[in-house]
Amino acid sequence: MGVQRNAEGVLVVRNSTLWVSAMFGVLVVILIGAAFSSGEKRLYRPAAVMAGFAVLCMSKYTFVFDATQRTVRWQTMRFGRRKAGSMPFDAVNYVVLQSEPGKSGRPT
Repeated sequence: MGVQRNAEGVLVVRNSTLWVSAMFGVLVVILIGAAFSSGEKRLYRPAAVMAGFAVLCMSKYTFVFDATQRTVRWQTMRFGRRKAGSMPFDAVNYVVLQSEPGKSGRPT
């Protein structure tokens, strides 16, 4: 997850698991290549499972909190479908914060 803040009061939060999908994609290519070169048809099933995991892990979220316009804009991509929208701060009912252990052992 990445958080960027600039001087104009804009906070951008990004989270992406595309790298996990890419790793599963590499495994799919390796398994299919091994199946072709060795003639082992049993390798297609694990390749199909890995391809399924690649699709399930494919997600990217971007949230832009603009304090000057008092709006939040978002773009999401999940399972290859893209969605986008915006809403004013006044329409936000609640926010969920999640903490992660930092390098010093304290939550960030």
